[in-house]
Order: sequence, then C-alpha cells, then structure tokens
Amino acid sequence: MPALERYTRFVTRRRWWVLLSVLLATLAVATGMRRLRSDFNIESSLPADHPFVRIDREIRREFGGRNTVIMALIPRDGGDVWRPEVLDVVRDATLAALRLPDVIAQNVVSLAAPSVRWVEESGGAIKVDYLMRDVPHTADEIAQLRSRVEGDPQTKSMLVTPDQRAALLIVDFWEGPTGLELCNRVRALADGFRDRGVDFYFAGRCSRSWTRSSRRRWRGRSR
Repeated sequence: MPALERYTRFVTRRRWWVLLSVLLATLAVATGMRRLRSDFNIESSLPADHPFVRIDREIRREFGGRNTVIMALIPRDGGDVWRPEVLDVVRDATLAALRLPDVIAQNVVSLAAPSVRWVEESGGAIKVDYLMRDVPHTADEIAQLRSRVEGDPQTKSMLVTPDQRAALLIVDFWEGPTGLELCNRVRALADGFRDRGVDFYFAGRCSRSWTRSSRRRWRGRSR
C-alpha cells in the first residue's frame, strides 16, 4: 500500500483525535502570539565579522544615525507653520529634545536647533549664526526666516514640508535604549505640548519599534 494511502487511512480512522490535536496546537500557537514581537534589525541578518558591517558599527558608535526619530509638528487648525505660536512650539520642542537622555545633540535638526546655522556674506566677511536664534513675531521677521530656509537647498524641504503645513524636528539617539524606550521618550515630549494647538506625528525608528498595543494607545499623534 502506498505511503500516502496509509497516511490517509490513518487520518480518517482517527479523525477526531487528529482534529483535537490540531485544535490544541492552534490554541498553543495563539497563546504564544501574544508575546510575539517583531524586530526589523537588518544588522542581525548580516555577517557580524564582515569588514563593512564592522565599519558601519564603528561609524554609528561615533556619529549615531541608527536611532533617528522624525517628528512632524502640524498646526491643529490646518494653517501653515509660519506663525509665532507655531514657531514657539518648534523652539520649545527642540529644547526639550536636546534634554532627552541619550540624545545626540549635534544630530538634532529643526528650525531652532543650534546645529542648524545660517551663513551670509556681507562686505567680504562671512557671518554665521543660528537659523532661528529667537522666534520671530512680526510679519517681516517671519518673512526673512522663511526666505532663509527656502533660499538654502540644504534646509529647503528638510525643516518644513513643501506644503508649509508641518515643521520637522529630527532627533537621533546613541545606541543602547530599545526602540520602545525611545518611543516612550518622544511620546512624553509630545505630551507636554497637548494644549499648544500643534499635533505631533512620528516616523523613523519610533514607527518601526512600537508594539501593536503601543500604536493603539498612541496612534502616532498627540492631541
């Protein structure tokens, strides 16, 4: 008798035991799925001793770049970001981000970040200053800031989205904390601005590392 036929006869004669076994196995798998966590770690799929992998690891250890979180600060009323009350939030959120544990200060990027500078040549001299040292409050001051941002290809579309409706705050962390820990830190930062008329949306390391339950609680925004 062929092996397949013997297997079929065995299954059909003991069908209730087979069904019960499948049910128990399914329940066991379903119970374990509650503890299932996804880890999109590309490095774990690469040979640890490869020269390129070692060099990449050394670069990240010195300069970061692995734990980057991008925050989009969007006015709740649907207007653009070129208003004092919105720019105030950008400045305050940037200063709060610089105080986060394990943050790489020189990798924090926004309109108000100390690492973002504006360069101007005047009379043979070069002037370097913060892009937004103080929050502008008059129409002329805001127009001047906007002109500086849009006139520099390094900052255009990097600090403010092309539709002018979101200001970007980029934060990078040293290696060590888990992705969920980093998400909790930036979430706590955004919680401090709930009453400021600006919503926070996240991308980057944070969006890859949240568990499903964390996304349900937060849904990537602050209100």
